[in-house]
Amino acid sequence: MTASGLVFLREIPPEFPDFAHEQAEGIAAIHGAAAAEATLASMPPPGAPLDRTGVWCLGLEKGSRITGMAAAVLIGDVAQIDYLHLCAGWREPRYVALLLEGLLRVLGAGPRAIIHESVQYAPLPLEEAFTGHGFTVTERLLMAAPVEQVTAGAAAGVETEAFSGAHTAAAAALLARTYNGPERRFHPHLFAEGTAQALLERHWEETSRLGLHHLTRVAFDADGSARGLHLAQRLFPNTGHLNQLAVAPECRNQGLGATLVQEGAAAMLEAGLETATLGVTPANPARRLYERIGFEDLCPFWTCVCWRNPPDPAAL
Repeated sequence: MTASGLVFLREIPPEFPDFAHEQAEGIAAIHGAAAAEATLASMPPPGAPLDRTGVWCLGLEKGSRITGMAAAVLIGDVAQIDYLHLCAGWREPRYVALLLEGLLRVLGAGPRAIIHESVQYAPLPLEEAFTGHGFTVTERLLMAAPVEQVTAGAAAGVETEAFSGAHTAAAAALLARTYNGPERRFHPHLFAEGTAQALLERHWEETSRLGLHHLTRVAFDADGSARGLHLAQRLFPNTGHLNQLAVAPECRNQGLGATLVQEGAAAMLEAGLETATLGVTPANPARRLYERIGFEDLCPFWTCVCWRNPPDPAAL
């Protein structure tokens, strides 16, 4: 046992179904009952091993029960907190802080940055705990649109193709070149080329295993360099999610961004998905593009980022 009532979890604890049902209630309220039911069906059973390389899982133990869980994964030199939940009755800043402190101790000084993004399916007091440990916490917007509506009016003459493992290096170079403005502070894993490539390799492995790599679209110049990327995945059985949209600076304001989103939506429609979602900062000019092709505000979410060694502190 580690300090402060924390334990390393080597397998899914018996209390995990309670966590899953609490989160499913919030998922149903935002994404519908089918999404909640699918989430519950996909959850690993108690006793399932938690032994993936590069993933750390901690539990908050009170008495003989696990009352909270947190998990982080290292992608390149950036750590991503994928899971953070406290069961009802324990959702206080001090317990969020305990789990966060445990993850920070386990991760050590290695990661250049740590990020956690959270739609509050089960409300947690994130801001006090995260800001107290050097994180910047920003409220952003989750937007949604019917896939059929997004596909309408795609620009002619712009060709994209389904993402493949052979595209990771070119796409990583595009991300590193594109995410170098104000939005970079929310995406520490994108503008360093090596970390971006690690993220894309992980994305390719997961989506190709599910047969859904075609949801991600990429456009190339004649010389083979990527000029546009729509990075997407299936979020729920009826919902696809746009993780990132990147367009090379010299190719902007030419309809490429809209085409990438619309062709990605067409791939979602082909895969049987009905709704597309994405996250955006309210002041990001891309929000106007998303609104123009049919996206509307769905709910807020939070991005928490802690920079240990930013390449340019003045830019953050």
